[in-house]
Amino acid sequence: MDVAQDTVELTLTGGPETAVKARRALRALGEAIPERLYDDLSLLVNELVTNSIRHAKLGADGWIKVYAAVSSGVVRAEVTDSGVGFSPVIAQPALMDVGGRGLFLLEELADRWGVSQDGQTRAWFEIDLARYL
Repeated sequence: MDVAQDTVELTLTGGPETAVKARRALRALGEAIPERLYDDLSLLVNELVTNSIRHAKLGADGWIKVYAAVSSGVVRAEVTDSGVGFSPVIAQPALMDVGGRGLFLLEELADRWGVSQDGQTRAWFEIDLARYL
C-alpha cells in the first residue's frame, strides 16, 4: 500500500533520465490521487520536463524543478527551469508527427495551465480531481 503525500518537490539536471525521475517521483502522491489521474499527471509532467530539456538551452549549471501538490480538490504541477524561456504556441500535430504534442496535450487534459517567465521559466497546470472520481 502506498503512503500518500500531498506534495512532491525535486530538482534535477537535464539528461536522458530526467523525465523518468520526474515521473517516478510523482508516485509519492500515492493514494492522494486516483490511478487514472496519475497517468495523465505523469504524461503532462513528462511533456513539460522534456520541453525544458529540449528547448531551455540549460547550461552546465542549469536545473529543472518539478513540483506537484494535491489540495482542495485540485492537483497542481509546475515544471520550472533556469533556461531561456519560450512563447507557448499550441499546434495541432499531424498524425505522423514525431513531436510537438506537449502543449496540445496540456490544453486537452488540464483544466487550467499557463507559462510565466521572470528570470526562469515556469509551466504549470491544474487538474480538478472531481473529473477522475
